[in-house]
Amino acid sequence: MFVRAALVLISIGYGIASLGMTDQMLLADEGVRTPRTGFLNRTLIDDDGTHRYVLFVPKDYKPDRPWPLIVFLHGAGERGSDGQLQTTAGLGPFVRAHEDTFPFLVLFPQCEDDQSRILTGWSARAAATQRMLRMLERVETDYAVDPQHRILTGWSMGGYGVWNVAAATPDRWSALVPIAGGGDPGLIDSLRQIPIWAIHGQRDNVIRPSASQRLIDALHSVGSSPWLTILPEAGHDVWKTAYGSKELYQWMLAPTNSGTPPALNSALAEADVKPEFAPVLEIANAAELRLGNRLLSGLSYAIPSHVPKSALSGSIADIRDQTNAEGYWFNVTFSRISYTAQLEKAHVEAIGDGRLQLKLGLRQVDLTIGNTSIVGDGRSAAAGPVSIMVGHQRPAWLSVVVEPYVENRRLRLKLVKSDFTIDPDNYMVTSPWGVSVRGLGMDRRRVSDSIVQGLYSRRRRVEEEVSAAVPAMLKWVEDTLDISDAGLGVSAIWPLPVYRPDVRIWPETVSTDKTGVTIRLGMAAANPTAQPLTFRKASASGEPAAYDENSFADGNSLQLKIQAGVMEPLSQLLVESRAARINVLDIPGDAFAGLTDRAALSAILPELGTWPEETELRTELILRRPFLMETLPSPNGSNSDRIDPAADSTERTSEIQSCVLSLNAPEVTLVISRRVASGQNQWTQLAEFDCSISQGIAASVVEIRDGTDLKLLPTTNAQLNVTDGRIQHT
Repeated sequence: MFVRAALVLISIGYGIASLGMTDQMLLADEGVRTPRTGFLNRTLIDDDGTHRYVLFVPKDYKPDRPWPLIVFLHGAGERGSDGQLQTTAGLGPFVRAHEDTFPFLVLFPQCEDDQSRILTGWSARAAATQRMLRMLERVETDYAVDPQHRILTGWSMGGYGVWNVAAATPDRWSALVPIAGGGDPGLIDSLRQIPIWAIHGQRDNVIRPSASQRLIDALHSVGSSPWLTILPEAGHDVWKTAYGSKELYQWMLAPTNSGTPPALNSALAEADVKPEFAPVLEIANAAELRLGNRLLSGLSYAIPSHVPKSALSGSIADIRDQTNAEGYWFNVTFSRISYTAQLEKAHVEAIGDGRLQLKLGLRQVDLTIGNTSIVGDGRSAAAGPVSIMVGHQRPAWLSVVVEPYVENRRLRLKLVKSDFTIDPDNYMVTSPWGVSVRGLGMDRRRVSDSIVQGLYSRRRRVEEEVSAAVPAMLKWVEDTLDISDAGLGVSAIWPLPVYRPDVRIWPETVSTDKTGVTIRLGMAAANPTAQPLTFRKASASGEPAAYDENSFADGNSLQLKIQAGVMEPLSQLLVESRAARINVLDIPGDAFAGLTDRAALSAILPELGTWPEETELRTELILRRPFLMETLPSPNGSNSDRIDPAADSTERTSEIQSCVLSLNAPEVTLVISRRVASGQNQWTQLAEFDCSISQGIAASVVEIRDGTDLKLLPTTNAQLNVTDGRIQHT
């Protein structure tokens, strides 16, 4: 009844070509005389060393006409110097999946400074940005680039870069596509003439959609009309929908801000670009999901719109029977049988004893018999199409009782019983077309009436045939119950703005009672970086970390319990990868902003007062041991009216439920460094302090536009306990 297929198109092109020299820089892999196509590895060599980047050249590229060019600025997780990581998230995977037809030149520069502030990694003054502009100039020297058709796009850190870089170099760009970005509204005046399409996820807890909204509002205030699309179901990985939508590339070919933005539909199937998930960690008993009957009833209303037409249409094998008319026996064959139906209503309910009941209200069931053959001794008849119509008066209900169970980490449904009953007045048979007869006593009218009467008498047989299709229907339901991609809210409770875990979940056990279904879940996590790690298993422990279970004591609602113990093994991966290093100003909120204040730092670094005003200071937090998380007693009183202080009027959020957590970093090193802004690129370490950090946090389920979201809000100031310190002489 239902077949689902995904075609994965992945082709990679790399190569090495001749060297070319230009003013104070050397660029390799240019392929100027015979341009090669695909993903080309290139290098820029300047006074700071060798810098790798990638250029995509369309398969049908020829230099006899100008080509549009896209510059993609990657996010914080793709910083490095390998020259490849920037193509693995964002635009790169979609270009690679459609390499044969992608119509743009694409420049993929890489930010090498993995210790800078995240949101300024692609600022106009950053070294990475200056290198990107030199790379762009060289590409335009070697390839036929349309100077009136350059698009700047980026995601997350790169989304911020799009706004900042374009504000400083507006004449270079014909269109901007910042995704999950933000910036300073005071810089937008130079952008008023450039077509802009900003895209953000409503559920983005890393960079809230208000960051994009503020810039769009500022442009509106100066007479511009940029586009902003906020996708209700998307989070920080909104790039998957944005770059997976053909509508975006059609707009890039002819940028405009006239009218309204088209809907983004990920037609460039995500399956084409999704890398193979390779787990390095498995956590047993990571979470528990409760689907109460109240929730199941609400979800039931959406079932009809999600069932594909292919699941409600198909064919049935030929039916053969015998009948006796006036003492003569006839063999009757019904062939070329097909059916279509509409699902008008559905209802799912846990009924206890480990069982679920599914009721489907079918309307306009049309069972068409393409050919009827009647053969007897010296007599025969044939008839063309005849239809049996069910549910033309009201829904005909199919009731199915199943026992859910887990097999090979997948939810399965064991059929217990099914029942399909058709009321006589809800069952109608049409007269057949094209009746022909042969033999003594055979009459077309009598044959037609006999066929109709015979099909009316076989109403029970039709009920049996519909019930016989239930196992195939359950197979389709099982296929749609794949929950491995569900994020479990892990990204929402992750305390860092980078290296958010890429996780999959699987069911470990499932049980039902009279009020709902409970699924215990395991979790697998991929390696957060390219650093090789050994596979390991863990078991989560501790109290649930996602909500206050007392408020859901009736078990009738949606409940998600994420064990607090999942935080430790997940963050251990970062510690082992040596990637748990972050500028304190990139930590959400301003809890650690004081650690960069010149006046405060002068108390421990007296010589700071003698340094030039342009001296930059940087304080980094390095995680030496994994995070620990535990639940705390809920405070007295209701917090139902609490508003996220980080949100502006465009995204006010009312709290539905929350629980209080304690987030602890038991072993952290704070490193303070300086850099003379004018002409010096290297940071000099001044001091480091060993300490522990703890903070109270409320994990809140809040109402947002078009749904709910899970957010972390601080409840206490961060507590920093210094255990040791070392100051270098400067």
